[in-house]
Amino acid sequence: DEARFSASHVLAGVILGRPIDLATFSDEAIHDPAYRDAEDKITLVMHEERGNIRFEGPDELVIRMKDGRELKKMGEIARGSPPHYLSVDDVCAKFRQCAGYSGYLSDETIDRIFETILNLDKVEDVSVITDLLTFSEKSASRQAA
Repeated sequence: DEARFSASHVLAGVILGRPIDLATFSDEAIHDPAYRDAEDKITLVMHEERGNIRFEGPDELVIRMKDGRELKKMGEIARGSPPHYLSVDDVCAKFRQCAGYSGYLSDETIDRIFETILNLDKVEDVSVITDLLTFSEKSASRQAA
């Protein structure tokens, strides 16, 4: 269960070349021996001076190769944080992936939710959104049966 909140688990996914998405935190991925093997190669150095604010400020990634070389990259600002905002297309792709992962919403409903939220200023009654988000299509099909 700790992998669900583990930076080393996320980095293991990166090492393995896997997308970092909700599947990264599935029971299957958490118990995948490939993740465990990759995690064994990771050492995290925490910035204790930051207290509970773990992901604020620059962080350096250092990869030590078997031949002793070190590859370094400084991460100043996380993607999605100001001023590196996600584009509408990025947000749309993330929303579709997350909503699709739930298994409860059809692609059509996911599209309708996203389009409705993008045009929120034109929505006269927010119950349109809540109806879409509360799986009304499944409820309607169960009531009809």
